[in-house]
Amino acid sequence: MSIASLFPTDAFIHRLGGVAPQLQINSPGQAQEFDRLNSESEFRRGVSAPLAGLLGQLSWDVAPWLLPVALALPVVLLGQSFRRQRGAINVLANSVYLDQMKLPAFERCVQVLGDAHPPAGAPFGA
Repeated sequence: MSIASLFPTDAFIHRLGGVAPQLQINSPGQAQEFDRLNSESEFRRGVSAPLAGLLGQLSWDVAPWLLPVALALPVVLLGQSFRRQRGAINVLANSVYLDQMKLPAFERCVQVLGDAHPPAGAPFGA
């Protein structure tokens, strides 16, 4: 088992959203960028399902062969939503990296991993 498999990356990603108010105090510009990307992501994700239903029904009534074309737009919006969400997480992760905000669980994990030493004779990455 490698140390990378012990690193709880999903837990850190989920906790990043909770420290956004800390970023508002330390770096308002970064906080605005995070908020913009996060809001765009939520809007696109929220609009894609109703738009798919509406366009699907309209295209089915007008010309059923248009259904794949009509459903392409909501799929594109959903893809853009995930890209915006990843961008928002990157803003927060960069802020942690630049010490503009603190993530106590991350700092503790770095401390524990920094103190860890592999057993003698263990292969690299084991």
